[in-house]
Amino acid sequence: MSIYHYWGKSRRGETNGGDDYHLLCWHSLDVAAVGYWMVINNIYFIDHYLKKLGIQDKEQAAQFFAWILCWHDIGKFAHSFQQLYRHEALNIFNEPTRHYEKIAHTTLGYVLWNSWLSECPELFPPSSLSVRKSKRVMTLWMPV
Repeated sequence: MSIYHYWGKSRRGETNGGDDYHLLCWHSLDVAAVGYWMVINNIYFIDHYLKKLGIQDKEQAAQFFAWILCWHDIGKFAHSFQQLYRHEALNIFNEPTRHYEKIAHTTLGYVLWNSWLSECPELFPPSSLSVRKSKRVMTLWMPV
């Protein structure tokens, strides 16, 4: 199973042209890059907010926020999300539709965070915060 068979954004219902879908691996990196830029340029005072949380260094804050945003869409790998859009180049094109309880991809990612990822500090972004505080800060941001 390849990461290149999962979509992150689709053109469902759009008629303006462009690609049918945007791969999830690239979508996650795009979102992270925008978040990094937002901190570096202090868009919406995000740099100030991260300083209040204890991350004083702007570069470290930008990397920290980019990491959170990259993980923010991890729930989009779930079958329940992937089956919302079908394309012959993607993983589940020929699979039958399954019925799931309607749960947002952000909630699925948050469940993964709470049940497993939050206990793996080796996956956390570099930070001046303690592991405990990093975990608390990330737990605040994960459901966004």
